[in-house]
Parts: sequence; C-alpha cells; structure tokens
Amino acid sequence: MAAKPVVAGTDGSPESVRAVQWAAREAALRGAPMQILAVPSLPPRMTSSPATQGTVSAAIEDATGQALDAAARDAVQAAPGLVVETHLRAGSPAQELVEAGKDALMLVVGSRGSGGFSAMVLGSVMFASALVGL
Repeated sequence: MAAKPVVAGTDGSPESVRAVQWAAREAALRGAPMQILAVPSLPPRMTSSPATQGTVSAAIEDATGQALDAAARDAVQAAPGLVVETHLRAGSPAQELVEAGKDALMLVVGSRGSGGFSAMVLGSVMFASALVGL
C-alpha cells in the first residue's frame, strides 16, 4: 500500500509558501510523499481554453503555474530528498482542495487576507488549517 501523501495548496502568496515549506518538513518527518496543488481562481464566467491565450485568464493561469513550480522548489529545499508531485487543476479552488485532501494524510493551506482589487478578482480559499487524518 502506497503511503498517503501530505497535500499542500498554494496560490503563490507568502502565507502559502510558508504552508508548503511546513508541509514538506511534516511529510519528510512522516516518511510520506508530498503533493502540491494550485488552482487558478478565475472570476465568474472566465474560463480557460486555447482561445483565451493572451487574456487575463491566461495570465492568471500562467502566474498560478509559476507559483506551483516555485512551491515545488521550496518544498525540496525545505526537505531534501522529498518526493514531490505538483498538480495544476481547473475548477473551484475550495472544491479541488477538498477533493485532493480526501485520501491525504494531511491537507495544509496557508492563511492570508487580501484587500481591494485582489480580493475581488482573485479571491482566496487559503485559510489557516492543517487537517489531520482526512
């Protein structure tokens, strides 16, 4: 039976970076693999498709992918030798995190507040929590 992973959500915020680093150390301590999940938080009615290249949604998706790559590098730096998988998913960030955490040893996300424009457009489902034994 494969070990259950520690799953961490990231959106590129400093809080999610710290959550990924913490999750990496926890995974290493527990001898578990790690999965890092990122989901672009697209505004309502904004979808991803080949036709969206060069649009705001494409820029958001690109930034999310870059944040995911950086999170993987941070995880390996925090816990050298750790097995890390990354997943860039589409959909509702909250629903995707819950789905990814169903079979996880632990689901880790960071907490941040956002204001003004970024709160309206990007939103955040990152909240302080480490759910053990999902």
